[in-house]
Amino acid sequence: MKKLWKAFAKIDSNRIVAFSAVFISLLALMVSVQEMRIMRRQQEMTMFPYLTLGRTYNAEGFGVVVKNSGIGLARINSVTLTDGDRYFNDWSEVIEAHLPDSLVFGYDMYRTSQLNEEIVTPNEEVTLFFVEWTPVTRAYEAATRDLTMEICYSSLLGDSWMVRNDEFIELDGPCPRDESIQFD
Repeated sequence: MKKLWKAFAKIDSNRIVAFSAVFISLLALMVSVQEMRIMRRQQEMTMFPYLTLGRTYNAEGFGVVVKNSGIGLARINSVTLTDGDRYFNDWSEVIEAHLPDSLVFGYDMYRTSQLNEEIVTPNEEVTLFFVEWTPVTRAYEAATRDLTMEICYSSLLGDSWMVRNDEFIELDGPCPRDESIQFD
């Protein structure tokens, strides 16, 4: 017992206190880093936009609608619309390409909204295209069922996603944007 007591007496108490302080500081740093990661993840989840894209039908007509069902703002970076053979720049090009000249309807028949490079707020629904029912617009609706629309968007934190018709795709990097095929 005396040997043990002599061994403790030789130890410098200042060194023990210093090493203990460094050890406790390192533990506190690790806890702070972990807490920061958790808070960052919570922040990302509170800024998560979720866009849905689809057609809407009612007694008045049909349209194409985008809705942000998430809880964060969606910054629209790119919008494209294709029929597989070509990309369209606006709705009038789609109408001209999918209806014979004798059936093309006038600008007074439909309403459009631009989405490209806009911000969609949570629970906001944007009608991109709406047209009232007529025999001509029924033919147009049938002729345009196979169109593919892609909307690439990001959160305010820079995370990116794409919605292709009704398919949700998470992207690893920023949204690709080719100016020559953008839909306005």
